[in-house]
Amino acid sequence: IPGRLSELFSNVVESILSLFLPFDGSIYCGFIEEGCSLGPFLEPLSISYTVMKHIADNGKQYTPYPHADKIVVPWMKLAKNKLKIMTSNISLNKNHDVYKTIKSLCERSGKVYILLGKNAVDDEASKKTAEMFLKNLGKCVEIRLHPQLHAKTVIIDDVAVVEGSFNLTISGLSKNIEFANILLKPDEVKRRVEDFDKLWNESKEYFKNL
Repeated sequence: IPGRLSELFSNVVESILSLFLPFDGSIYCGFIEEGCSLGPFLEPLSISYTVMKHIADNGKQYTPYPHADKIVVPWMKLAKNKLKIMTSNISLNKNHDVYKTIKSLCERSGKVYILLGKNAVDDEASKKTAEMFLKNLGKCVEIRLHPQLHAKTVIIDDVAVVEGSFNLTISGLSKNIEFANILLKPDEVKRRVEDFDKLWNESKEYFKNL
């Protein structure tokens, strides 16, 4: 195993092996730190390497956790292309790490899809936060409302999922004891992506649905 990966593999063998499944047979590319060029496989392998390194550095974290943002935000930062977010309501400010992470992705020409749930219907904090996102980040962010939604999920580039009990609020991320779990198995991730896309297509723009 060449390069720095030789130092990382010892603690994360099981997790890394689970990441090889989406590689369509080109698993050896995952062992190469630089210079891997296999045409259409280059982008997903680049994303997967980033996920792989994050696991090596931080472990596969899942826990009832008093600061869910310490799990959620680092995984959100791995996104290169898009984030798909489900939260019952949302309440953040410009100084929060979640907002800064989304802003950074927008500045790199990424896309963010935020699906709000039933608690956001009459919630002034959700309205103000949504207005802040749309005003400051423009077309990078799309926000829709599904009045029956109560799920809390963050999907990173359609290859990794953080899900749990946390809403994207300051209390949910920083104060409450919340549950957060990381999903990396391709079949589980695929189901979450399909669920999100189905609910997204059933939903309407947030402000048009109030």
